[in-house]
Amino acid sequence: MNALAQAPDSQTLRSLGAQLLRDDLIVFPVRHHSPACAFHLSRLIRERRPSLVLVEGPRSFDPLISLLTDESARLPLAIYTYAVGRATGDEPPPRHAAYYPFCDYSPELVALRLARELSIPARFIDLDFAEQCQIEAQQNDEEARSLMNERHLERSAHLRLLAGRLGCRDHEELWEHLFECQAPSHELSDHVANVAAYCQLARYDWSDEELQRDGTLAREAEMAWHIREGLKERDPASGPVLAVLGGFHAVVLPDLVQHRVVGVVLHHVRHHRRQHPRPQRKLRQSRDPDSYARYERDRDSEAEQADRERHHQQDAAEHARETEERTHDFEDRYAAEHEQHVEGELKKPPDSS
Repeated sequence: MNALAQAPDSQTLRSLGAQLLRDDLIVFPVRHHSPACAFHLSRLIRERRPSLVLVEGPRSFDPLISLLTDESARLPLAIYTYAVGRATGDEPPPRHAAYYPFCDYSPELVALRLARELSIPARFIDLDFAEQCQIEAQQNDEEARSLMNERHLERSAHLRLLAGRLGCRDHEELWEHLFECQAPSHELSDHVANVAAYCQLARYDWSDEELQRDGTLAREAEMAWHIREGLKERDPASGPVLAVLGGFHAVVLPDLVQHRVVGVVLHHVRHHRRQHPRPQRKLRQSRDPDSYARYERDRDSEAEQADRERHHQQDAAEHARETEERTHDFEDRYAAEHEQHVEGELKKPPDSS
Protein backbone atom coordinates (compact mmCIF):
# COMPACT_ATOMS: atom_id res chain seq x y z
CA MET A 1 0.00 0.00 0.00
CA ASN A 2 1.11 3.60 -0.38
CA ALA A 3 2.73 5.51 2.45
CA LEU A 4 -0.37 7.35 3.60
CA ALA A 5 -2.33 4.11 3.77
CA GLN A 6 0.06 2.89 6.47
CA ALA A 7 -1.42 5.44 8.89
CA PRO A 8 -5.18 5.26 8.35
CA ASP A 9 -6.20 6.94 11.58
CA SER A 10 -8.89 9.58 11.94
CA GLN A 11 -6.36 12.29 12.81
CA THR A 12 -4.68 11.81 9.42
CA LEU A 13 -7.96 12.48 7.65
CA ARG A 14 -8.78 15.51 9.80
CA SER A 15 -5.36 17.10 9.35
CA LEU A 16 -5.36 16.92 5.56
CA GLY A 17 -7.34 20.12 5.16
CA ALA A 18 -4.88 22.18 7.21
CA GLN A 19 -1.95 20.86 5.16
CA LEU A 20 -3.61 22.08 1.96
CA LEU A 21 -4.29 25.63 3.18
CA ARG A 22 -0.99 27.29 4.05
CA ASP A 23 0.01 30.93 3.98
CA ASP A 24 2.51 30.43 1.16
CA LEU A 25 0.86 27.55 -0.70
CA ILE A 26 -2.74 26.49 -1.24
CA VAL A 27 -3.34 23.14 -2.89
CA PHE A 28 -7.03 23.23 -3.73
CA PRO A 29 -8.60 19.77 -4.25
CA VAL A 30 -11.37 19.53 -6.84
CA ARG A 31 -13.71 17.17 -8.58
CA HIS A 32 -13.65 18.03 -12.27
CA HIS A 33 -16.80 19.88 -13.37
CA SER A 34 -17.99 20.33 -9.76
CA PRO A 35 -20.10 23.47 -9.16
CA ALA A 36 -19.41 23.18 -5.41
CA CYS A 37 -15.64 23.22 -5.94
CA ALA A 38 -15.96 26.08 -8.43
CA PHE A 39 -18.03 28.06 -5.91
CA HIS A 40 -15.51 27.72 -3.08
CA LEU A 41 -12.52 28.18 -5.38
CA SER A 42 -13.92 31.46 -6.69
CA ARG A 43 -14.38 32.75 -3.13
CA LEU A 44 -10.86 31.69 -2.18
CA ILE A 45 -9.20 33.42 -5.15
CA ARG A 46 -11.01 36.70 -4.51
CA GLU A 47 -10.27 36.60 -0.78
CA ARG A 48 -6.64 35.42 -0.85
CA ARG A 49 -5.47 36.98 -4.16
CA PRO A 50 -2.82 34.36 -5.02
CA SER A 51 0.42 35.45 -6.66
CA LEU A 52 0.41 32.52 -9.09
CA VAL A 53 -2.24 30.06 -10.30
CA LEU A 54 -1.14 26.54 -11.29
CA VAL A 55 -3.61 24.14 -12.87
CA GLU A 56 -3.51 20.40 -13.50
CA GLY A 57 -3.16 19.92 -17.24
CA PRO A 58 -0.44 19.29 -19.87
CA ARG A 59 2.23 22.01 -19.96
CA SER A 60 1.89 22.37 -23.72
CA PHE A 61 -1.60 23.81 -23.24
CA ASP A 62 -0.21 27.10 -21.88
CA PRO A 63 -0.46 28.97 -25.22
CA LEU A 64 -4.19 28.20 -25.29
CA ILE A 65 -5.01 29.84 -21.95
CA SER A 66 -5.75 33.18 -23.58
CA LEU A 67 -8.22 31.52 -25.94
CA LEU A 68 -9.87 29.50 -23.15
CA THR A 69 -10.46 32.60 -21.06
CA ASP A 70 -11.48 34.92 -23.87
CA GLU A 71 -14.92 36.47 -23.38
CA SER A 72 -15.99 35.28 -26.82
CA ALA A 73 -15.27 31.62 -26.03
CA ARG A 74 -18.50 29.62 -26.18
CA LEU A 75 -18.80 26.81 -23.67
CA PRO A 76 -18.70 23.85 -23.52
CA LEU A 77 -15.43 23.39 -25.37
CA ALA A 78 -12.45 21.08 -25.22
CA ILE A 79 -8.75 21.01 -26.02
CA TYR A 80 -8.01 18.09 -28.32
CA THR A 81 -4.49 16.65 -28.27
CA TYR A 82 -2.79 13.74 -29.99
CA ALA A 83 0.62 12.14 -30.28
CA VAL A 84 2.07 9.69 -32.82
CA GLY A 85 5.06 7.59 -31.85
CA ARG A 86 7.74 6.00 -33.95
CA ALA A 87 6.97 2.85 -35.91
CA THR A 88 8.78 -0.35 -34.97
CA GLY A 89 9.52 -2.67 -37.86
CA ASP A 90 6.40 -3.38 -39.87
CA GLU A 91 4.12 -2.34 -37.04
CA PRO A 92 2.17 0.90 -37.49
CA PRO A 93 3.22 3.78 -35.23
CA PRO A 94 1.38 3.98 -31.90
CA ARG A 95 -1.31 6.64 -31.91
CA HIS A 96 -2.88 8.34 -28.91
CA ALA A 97 -5.53 11.04 -28.64
CA ALA A 98 -7.24 12.78 -25.75
CA TYR A 99 -9.41 15.75 -24.91
CA TYR A 100 -9.58 18.14 -21.97
CA PRO A 101 -13.21 19.36 -21.61
CA PHE A 102 -14.36 22.60 -20.00
CA CYS A 103 -17.70 24.02 -19.01
CA ASP A 104 -18.63 27.22 -17.19
CA TYR A 105 -18.42 25.57 -13.77
CA SER A 106 -15.20 23.61 -14.33
CA PRO A 107 -13.00 24.65 -11.37
CA GLU A 108 -9.92 24.72 -13.60
CA LEU A 109 -11.56 27.18 -16.00
CA VAL A 110 -12.91 29.27 -13.12
CA ALA A 111 -9.35 29.58 -11.79
CA LEU A 112 -7.94 30.56 -15.19
CA ARG A 113 -10.69 33.13 -15.82
CA LEU A 114 -10.21 34.78 -12.45
CA ALA A 115 -6.44 34.77 -12.92
CA ARG A 116 -6.93 36.71 -16.14
CA GLU A 117 -9.44 39.09 -14.51
CA LEU A 118 -7.11 39.81 -11.59
CA SER A 119 -3.91 39.90 -13.69
CA ILE A 120 -2.44 36.84 -11.96
CA PRO A 121 0.00 34.69 -13.96
CA ALA A 122 -1.33 31.19 -14.64
CA ARG A 123 0.00 28.02 -16.22
CA PHE A 124 -0.56 24.28 -16.54
CA ILE A 125 1.82 21.98 -14.67
CA ASP A 126 1.19 18.36 -15.68
CA LEU A 127 3.26 16.13 -17.96
CA ASP A 128 2.69 16.71 -21.65
CA PHE A 129 0.33 14.23 -23.25
CA ALA A 130 3.12 12.48 -25.20
CA GLU A 131 5.02 11.98 -21.93
CA GLN A 132 1.93 10.52 -20.28
CA CYS A 133 1.60 8.07 -23.15
CA GLN A 134 5.16 6.88 -22.53
CA ILE A 135 4.54 5.86 -18.94
CA GLU A 136 1.20 4.12 -19.43
CA ALA A 137 0.92 0.46 -20.26
CA GLN A 138 -1.56 0.84 -23.12
CA GLN A 139 -0.38 0.79 -26.72
CA ASN A 140 -2.90 2.39 -29.07
CA ASP A 141 -6.00 4.38 -28.16
CA GLU A 142 -8.93 3.30 -30.30
CA GLU A 143 -10.83 6.43 -29.26
CA ALA A 144 -9.85 9.76 -27.77
CA ARG A 145 -9.96 9.64 -23.98
CA SER A 146 -10.62 12.32 -21.42
CA LEU A 147 -7.73 13.83 -19.52
CA MET A 148 -10.20 14.52 -16.73
CA ASN A 149 -11.18 10.93 -16.03
CA GLU A 150 -11.62 10.09 -12.35
CA ARG A 151 -11.23 6.31 -12.45
CA HIS A 152 -9.43 6.25 -9.11
CA LEU A 153 -12.57 7.59 -7.40
CA GLU A 154 -14.96 5.55 -9.51
CA ARG A 155 -13.25 2.27 -8.58
CA SER A 156 -12.81 2.96 -4.88
CA ALA A 157 -14.13 0.27 -2.54
CA HIS A 158 -14.08 2.76 0.34
CA LEU A 159 -16.35 5.20 -1.46
CA ARG A 160 -18.70 2.42 -2.53
CA LEU A 161 -19.03 1.30 1.09
CA LEU A 162 -19.60 4.85 2.31
CA ALA A 163 -22.19 5.40 -0.42
CA GLY A 164 -24.07 2.30 0.71
CA ARG A 165 -24.04 3.40 4.33
CA LEU A 166 -25.51 6.79 3.47
CA GLY A 167 -28.15 5.34 1.16
CA CYS A 168 -26.50 6.44 -2.10
CA ARG A 169 -26.31 4.35 -5.25
CA ASP A 170 -22.69 5.13 -6.14
CA HIS A 171 -19.82 7.54 -5.54
CA GLU A 172 -21.36 10.17 -7.82
CA GLU A 173 -24.59 10.29 -5.83
CA LEU A 174 -22.51 10.25 -2.65
CA TRP A 175 -20.61 13.31 -3.88
CA GLU A 176 -23.84 15.14 -4.69
CA HIS A 177 -25.17 14.34 -1.21
CA LEU A 178 -22.07 15.41 0.70
CA PHE A 179 -20.89 18.40 -1.33
CA GLU A 180 -23.04 19.78 -4.13
CA CYS A 181 -26.30 20.01 -2.15
CA GLN A 182 -24.66 21.82 0.77
CA ALA A 183 -21.94 23.94 -0.86
CA PRO A 184 -23.22 27.39 0.22
CA SER A 185 -23.61 26.33 3.86
CA HIS A 186 -20.04 25.03 4.27
CA GLU A 187 -17.11 27.18 5.31
CA LEU A 188 -14.17 27.09 2.91
CA SER A 189 -11.88 25.30 5.36
CA ASP A 190 -14.54 22.66 6.06
CA HIS A 191 -15.14 22.12 2.35
CA VAL A 192 -11.43 21.62 1.67
CA ALA A 193 -11.04 19.27 4.65
CA ASN A 194 -14.04 17.18 3.61
CA VAL A 195 -12.98 16.91 -0.03
CA ALA A 196 -9.48 15.92 1.09
CA ALA A 197 -10.85 13.21 3.39
CA TYR A 198 -13.16 11.94 0.62
CA CYS A 199 -10.30 11.67 -1.86
CA GLN A 200 -7.91 10.17 0.68
CA LEU A 201 -10.40 7.36 1.29
CA ALA A 202 -10.16 6.55 -2.43
CA ARG A 203 -6.37 6.76 -2.30
CA TYR A 204 -6.26 3.94 0.25
CA ASP A 205 -7.48 1.53 -2.46
CA TRP A 206 -4.40 1.96 -4.65
CA SER A 207 -0.85 0.72 -4.08
CA ASP A 208 2.30 2.58 -5.10
CA GLU A 209 2.97 -0.12 -7.68
CA GLU A 210 -0.40 0.49 -9.34
CA LEU A 211 0.00 4.25 -9.26
CA GLN A 212 3.47 4.04 -10.79
CA ARG A 213 2.24 1.66 -13.47
CA ASP A 214 -0.60 3.95 -14.57
CA GLY A 215 1.61 7.05 -14.54
CA THR A 216 0.06 8.75 -11.51
CA LEU A 217 3.28 9.00 -9.49
CA ALA A 218 5.25 10.45 -12.40
CA ARG A 219 2.55 13.05 -13.02
CA GLU A 220 2.47 14.00 -9.34
CA ALA A 221 6.26 14.32 -9.26
CA GLU A 222 6.07 16.67 -12.24
CA MET A 223 3.36 18.80 -10.63
CA ALA A 224 5.29 18.93 -7.36
CA TRP A 225 8.35 20.22 -9.23
CA HIS A 226 6.35 23.04 -10.80
CA ILE A 227 4.85 23.99 -7.44
CA ARG A 228 8.34 24.17 -5.90
CA GLU A 229 9.47 26.40 -8.77
CA GLY A 230 6.44 28.62 -8.18
CA LEU A 231 7.31 28.93 -4.50
CA LYS A 232 10.87 29.95 -5.43
CA GLU A 233 9.50 32.73 -7.63
CA ARG A 234 7.04 33.95 -5.01
CA ASP A 235 7.64 37.27 -3.26
CA PRO A 236 7.16 36.66 0.50
CA ALA A 237 5.03 39.80 0.67
CA SER A 238 2.65 38.62 -2.04
CA GLY A 239 -0.24 36.15 -1.98
CA PRO A 240 0.12 32.39 -1.87
CA VAL A 241 0.84 30.09 -4.78
CA LEU A 242 -2.44 28.38 -5.69
CA ALA A 243 -2.43 24.90 -7.24
CA VAL A 244 -5.80 23.62 -8.51
CA LEU A 245 -5.61 19.84 -8.74
CA GLY A 246 -7.85 16.80 -8.79
CA GLY A 247 -8.41 15.81 -5.17
CA PHE A 248 -6.81 12.39 -5.63
CA HIS A 249 -3.49 14.14 -6.41
CA ALA A 250 -3.93 17.13 -4.12
CA VAL A 251 -3.86 15.09 -0.89
CA VAL A 252 -0.24 14.00 -1.45
CA LEU A 253 1.20 17.11 -3.12
CA PRO A 254 2.11 19.11 0.05
CA ASP A 255 4.27 16.23 1.22
CA LEU A 256 5.86 15.77 -2.22
CA VAL A 257 6.61 19.49 -2.45
CA GLN A 258 8.22 19.54 0.98
CA HIS A 259 10.30 16.39 0.74
CA ARG A 260 11.15 16.40 -2.97
CA VAL A 261 10.68 13.29 -5.05
CA VAL A 262 13.80 11.57 -6.31
CA GLY A 263 13.66 11.52 -10.10
CA VAL A 264 13.33 7.73 -10.33
CA VAL A 265 9.65 7.83 -11.26
CA LEU A 266 10.42 10.26 -14.09
CA HIS A 267 13.39 8.31 -15.46
CA HIS A 268 11.21 6.35 -17.85
CA VAL A 269 9.67 9.56 -19.16
CA ARG A 270 12.95 11.42 -19.60
CA HIS A 271 14.66 8.39 -21.19
CA HIS A 272 11.96 7.90 -23.81
CA ARG A 273 10.92 11.49 -24.54
CA ARG A 274 12.35 11.33 -28.07
CA GLN A 275 10.01 8.45 -28.90
CA HIS A 276 7.20 11.00 -29.34
CA PRO A 277 7.21 14.43 -30.93
CA ARG A 278 5.68 17.34 -29.03
CA PRO A 279 1.95 16.60 -28.86
CA GLN A 280 -0.35 18.44 -31.20
CA ARG A 281 -3.30 20.24 -29.67
CA LYS A 282 -6.36 22.05 -30.92
CA LEU A 283 -9.14 23.98 -29.28
CA ARG A 284 -12.55 22.62 -30.22
CA GLN A 285 -16.05 23.63 -29.29
CA SER A 286 -18.17 20.73 -28.12
CA ARG A 287 -21.73 20.46 -29.35
CA ASP A 288 -22.45 17.50 -27.16
CA PRO A 289 -24.56 18.54 -24.12
CA ASP A 290 -23.13 15.62 -22.18
CA SER A 291 -19.82 17.50 -22.10
CA TYR A 292 -21.25 19.20 -19.01
CA ALA A 293 -21.58 15.89 -17.18
CA ARG A 294 -19.03 15.07 -14.49
CA TYR A 295 -19.31 11.37 -15.15
CA GLU A 296 -17.41 11.39 -18.45
CA ARG A 297 -14.84 8.63 -18.08
CA ASP A 298 -12.33 6.59 -20.02
CA ARG A 299 -13.79 3.83 -22.18
CA ASP A 300 -11.88 0.93 -20.68
CA SER A 301 -11.63 -2.30 -22.59
CA GLU A 302 -13.44 -5.34 -21.24
CA ALA A 303 -10.09 -6.92 -20.37
CA GLU A 304 -9.06 -3.88 -18.28
CA GLN A 305 -12.40 -3.88 -16.48
CA ALA A 306 -12.13 -7.60 -15.75
CA ASP A 307 -8.58 -7.19 -14.47
CA ARG A 308 -9.62 -4.37 -12.15
CA GLU A 309 -12.55 -6.39 -10.85
CA ARG A 310 -10.26 -9.33 -10.05
CA HIS A 311 -7.98 -6.94 -8.19
CA HIS A 312 -10.82 -5.68 -6.01
CA GLN A 313 -12.03 -9.22 -5.28
CA GLN A 314 -8.56 -10.39 -4.26
CA ASP A 315 -7.99 -7.45 -1.96
CA ALA A 316 -11.51 -7.34 -0.50
CA ALA A 317 -10.85 -9.72 2.40
CA GLU A 318 -7.52 -8.13 3.30
CA HIS A 319 -8.82 -4.56 3.40
CA ALA A 320 -12.38 -5.15 4.66
CA ARG A 321 -11.65 -4.37 8.31
CA GLU A 322 -9.52 -1.28 7.54
CA THR A 323 -12.09 -0.01 5.08
CA GLU A 324 -14.85 -0.42 7.66
CA GLU A 325 -12.93 1.58 10.28
CA ARG A 326 -11.94 4.44 7.98
CA THR A 327 -15.38 4.75 6.46
CA HIS A 328 -17.07 4.66 9.85
CA ASP A 329 -14.84 7.51 11.03
CA PHE A 330 -15.67 9.63 7.98
CA GLU A 331 -19.38 8.88 8.42
CA ASP A 332 -19.31 9.88 12.12
CA ARG A 333 -17.41 13.08 11.31
CA TYR A 334 -19.87 14.08 8.62
CA ALA A 335 -22.87 13.31 10.86
CA ALA A 336 -21.41 15.37 13.72
CA GLU A 337 -20.70 18.37 11.47
CA HIS A 338 -24.16 18.17 9.92
CA GLU A 339 -25.82 18.02 13.36
CA GLN A 340 -23.77 21.01 14.53
CA HIS A 341 -24.81 22.98 11.45
CA VAL A 342 -28.50 22.17 11.98
CA GLU A 343 -28.32 23.20 15.65
CA GLY A 344 -26.70 26.47 14.65
CA GLU A 345 -29.46 27.20 12.15
CA LEU A 346 -32.14 26.47 14.77
CA LYS A 347 -30.54 28.88 17.27
CA LYS A 348 -30.58 31.78 14.80
CA PRO A 349 -33.23 34.44 15.60
CA PRO A 350 -36.16 34.50 13.17
CA ASP A 351 -35.91 36.91 10.26
CA SER A 352 -37.77 40.04 11.28
CA SER A 353 -38.38 40.99 7.67
